Amino acid sequence: MSLKDYLEKYGNASEHWLLRGWIPKQTITLLHAKGGKGKTRLVGHICRVIINGGQWGDYYADKPGYVLFIETDQGDRVTAEQLKEQGYLDDSPEVQERFSILSDWKIEQFGILRQKIAEIKEKDPKANILIMIDSLSSTSTQSLYSENDQEYARPLMRLRDIAEKNDATFLVIHHSSSQGTARGSTAIYNSVDQVWKLESVDDDPRDCRRILTIEKTRSREPGRYQLEYDPNTWGWHIKGMLLDVDGEEQIENYSQRERSIIGFFRSHAGTPFEVQELAEILGYASDPLRRDLGFLSRRGLISKQQKPGSRANWYFVGELKLSDRTDRPIAEEKSENPKTKIFQNSAIASIGSPKLPPEASEEPIANLRSLRSDRSVNDFPETPTQQGLQPKNDKKEALQIIHADLGVCNESLQNTPQPIVKPVKEQEPIIDARSVDFDKLKAGDVLFDQKGNPYQLTKMVRGMWQSHRRKLISRNDVRIGDYHLAMVEDIAKLVRQIINSKDFKQFQWLCKIYGGSPESLMAEAVDKYPELIEVYNIEEDS
Repeated sequence: MSLKDYLEKYGNASEHWLLRGWIPKQTITLLHAKGGKGKTRLVGHICRVIINGGQWGDYYADKPGYVLFIETDQGDRVTAEQLKEQGYLDDSPEVQERFSILSDWKIEQFGILRQKIAEIKEKDPKANILIMIDSLSSTSTQSLYSENDQEYARPLMRLRDIAEKNDATFLVIHHSSSQGTARGSTAIYNSVDQVWKLESVDDDPRDCRRILTIEKTRSREPGRYQLEYDPNTWGWHIKGMLLDVDGEEQIENYSQRERSIIGFFRSHAGTPFEVQELAEILGYASDPLRRDLGFLSRRGLISKQQKPGSRANWYFVGELKLSDRTDRPIAEEKSENPKTKIFQNSAIASIGSPKLPPEASEEPIANLRSLRSDRSVNDFPETPTQQGLQPKNDKKEALQIIHADLGVCNESLQNTPQPIVKPVKEQEPIIDARSVDFDKLKAGDVLFDQKGNPYQLTKMVRGMWQSHRRKLISRNDVRIGDYHLAMVEDIAKLVRQIINSKDFKQFQWLCKIYGGSPESLMAEAVDKYPELIEVYNIEEDS
């Protein structure tokens, strides 16, 4: 190819990941450690994250993948015990189908690998596939060469060819030398894309802390991470990246802002965004946001690709879907229509109403005059609860929000593929329904911000809801609790505003949506604040 043709074909390619920040697709990763450090158990934990499409600390799989677990080193009895202890039997049958194990294989048997990959691709042509080999030594017992010979590493080059041509990824376990380096010829180190080293923090065998060092990588910046092993579950937790601060090693974790950015991209997987667009959506200044994006892309948590025909960069996660992309700047979607400042009760629709009136599809709900509110806003949990919609027993066929109690352990959420969820409590009254199911929202629904201001949803714009205030509400805004369903305090604030304005139409609207029964939010607000009973004295001609 000419230089131009080559760059046109490969110049805009971006990295794809099985496990973001750790395992790039179509690569070979070598993990080495001395005996007894937990290499196989660590890899077993990572494999379960991949088949679940789960999360390991702040790092996650873009989608569930398939694992071929080649175990010829520690024996079948120990392997079976490990898989049970690490919770593989707790996974659903669908998840278990994505895991297979091979206990009799030699590294020269490339045909078997191709056959196994073809079987997976037949079920799922776009499958992410990880092949774990434990270990390089036990699968190479028939090799004519010793580990110190350069030819010993030649099969690894064959594995690279299989990875690239069959869209597969390899993770190979090896042993460390007495000097702490990967054992054998330097050709082994040079033949792989990544090298990880696992070692103890100190010499105390009871210490469950480990250091995982990315010694070599072609996909992200190197680094040292502190892990902690849980002997009860045989699981591994990431405590953070180790940094040298003034000569002292400290653990660094991602900030809440960085996690918010990661969460936004995960909720818009496949859609690329430019810096300026993200600044408008997330409300961050462009320059600090550009630094955050560069930092997260260097760690492999988000992908970066040059926008075609431009010097600007696109940022995204997952498989890029340009069909979801429009090049119209967000600012152009904002209207200067003066009607956005007009009070229009006809544009208000209740949650659960059959549909919006035609004139309401592009118009705002009532822009109530703001009054000072004494309402205090509690901190929202990082992980939202779950809610469902069920009909009330009244003639208006309104919907009652049922709050679900998920006893989510934060440590478990960060380090296990799936959260632990308690059963939903049926018919629990709504008092603090802060959580919103983004996927169940529809045009006409009303959300409230942390200050109690209402937002009516009008239409979807590139995976986000546009409100009557021309504010775009993203999945991440909902996830972190910036918007919630109506609560007693929200209704009380609206009642105070109606009393102040003496607007009978506002009163009618509020009664229609949030009144109508002794258990309604409006009734609870008046019961909690008796002075609000005055709202029922507002007359139509007032």
